[in-house]
Amino acid sequence: RLLNVEKIELLDKDIIKSKFLKNEVKIFIASIEKQIISFTILLLKPNALSTVNYDWQIAYIYVDKRFRNNKFGESILRYAINYAIKTKANEISLCTT
Repeated sequence: RLLNVEKIELLDKDIIKSKFLKNEVKIFIASIEKQIISFTILLLKPNALSTVNYDWQIAYIYVDKRFRNNKFGESILRYAINYAIKTKANEISLCTT
């Protein structure tokens, strides 16, 4: 288990917990010596036009302040996008607030 769902405050924890149980969320974490320095969360989204195709939504990206401007955010996003491409996602979108 990568993350304690009870401690999520930035996203609706009931939605995240439900998606964990249905395998509809992927969390990619970059760490150095067991310290998390960056992570991103992908949420599976049903495709509105197809019951066969699906989309991924980038729901959150985080980089520890001490490691910013070192391309960690770019690297973790690139890894998540490559995962979405490898799993044949129809579309990738970014959740903004």
